Amino acid sequence: MRVRDVAIYCRVSTNKQEIENQQLQLRSYVEKNGWRIYKEYAEIVSGVEEKRPAFQELFTDAHRRRFDMVLFWDLSRFSRSGTLYTLQKLQELDNIGI
Repeated sequence: MRVRDVAIYCRVSTNKQEIENQQLQLRSYVEKNGWRIYKEYAEIVSGVEEKRPAFQELFTDAHRRRFDMVLFWDLSRFSRSGTLYTLQKLQELDNIGI
């Protein structure tokens, strides 16, 4: 069985928040499942912002099939741009096999 390569996406809205709690829990989850972390994408930016460099890089790498799965701590950490946009981004990942 092939080891899964996993992308981790973490986001906080302000520099007054800590991103480490998300990272630690997701790393632990990856380790418990015997997967491998391809890359961690982390940023401090509002989830409704269109310009989220790490989020955009995640999707660029996804389209290049650099990993098999994306993990995020909570759906609100993935996106806060509304239900339709969030579902479209999740569908985009599903359409490319992630």
